[in-house]
Amino acid sequence: MKGSNVLTTRRGQTFFQAGIRASMQMAGVSTADADAYVAANGTLSGNMESNLRRIIQEKYVASYGVVLEPWTDFRRTGYPVLNPVANGVVSGIPRSLLLPQSEIDLNPNAPKQKASVLERIFWDK
Repeated sequence: MKGSNVLTTRRGQTFFQAGIRASMQMAGVSTADADAYVAANGTLSGNMESNLRRIIQEKYVASYGVVLEPWTDFRRTGYPVLNPVANGVVSGIPRSLLLPQSEIDLNPNAPKQKASVLERIFWDK
């Protein structure tokens, strides 16, 4: 495996499917339903970029509504591809959070407030 990338190897495929199964088991999904889902969606068959997209999409599904990490993954990788809602409060997918007013009022070292939640932070892709 020296010099190879786990996203493009048989070992990566094994880990990918094991992760999907573990997530589904934790969510109480039956083994038969998990097997059917893995058969339909558990293949890493493309190049590194398409495999990363598949992995991040499955991670998004597994942690949707539970943690903030899928939003961070989206900002870091661009996956999964999200579309803003037509009648949203902002015109795009938020890229950062605004500082609370109490932080601005009480911390003389607080950074300048962003103009919008659409403004990207330094590491955002």
